[in-house]
Amino acid sequence: MAKRCPSCGESEAGEKFIKNFCKYCFSKNFPLVELPEVIEISRCSVCGRIKVAHDWIDENKETLSGVISTKLKSDYSPHLTSISLRQQHTGFLTSIVIKLAVDGQVVELQRTILIKFIATQCFDCSREQGGYYDSIIQLRSAEDTVYPVEKMKAKLKKIERLVGERGGYVRKVEEVETGFDMFVAGITQALQASHDVCEKVKHTRKLIGRKNNKDLYRHTFCLRF
Repeated sequence: MAKRCPSCGESEAGEKFIKNFCKYCFSKNFPLVELPEVIEISRCSVCGRIKVAHDWIDENKETLSGVISTKLKSDYSPHLTSISLRQQHTGFLTSIVIKLAVDGQVVELQRTILIKFIATQCFDCSREQGGYYDSIIQLRSAEDTVYPVEKMKAKLKKIERLVGERGGYVRKVEEVETGFDMFVAGITQALQASHDVCEKVKHTRKLIGRKNNKDLYRHTFCLRF
């Protein structure tokens, strides 16, 4: 005699069972997966990137799927197979489909959650808007020579491009009596760009304070042409 589901009366002849229940009632009556109804994600109000773990990355369906997957908890190897996003005032109303393997059977669950964005600023945008800089690149003529100003300006443009390509920021450029000073956020980027345009770079640093029990330095790279 065919087994019948004690919840809905469905016959085992017409539906594969998990334990003593049909798949539908089993998934309805037993907590196969835990997932919060609201997932809060920090999003930069300037560049639009979202914070995942310790990194700021582009917001798209793939990255949001990854965030949801990290929130899934189950003993049945959950796999997110579908995601549909509907724009809300503070984020996305999100419909998802989850597949699980339970006692040799594949079970599909549908859930609707809210992805809520928390407005903030990423580290890069905060530094850029706050005028922060940790390096100064000085362009000077070599001793007993006068390097043409137009050539020096061309060097400035190249340095600015190299710094930007590597993720740094040029805050400002000031013309001084002996050449130009470029103020940069990004020590590594300033160092690399300096060596890319000049063979001899004089590197000095000055202690400007302490933060989290660490000394803070401002670096100066002097380039002579």
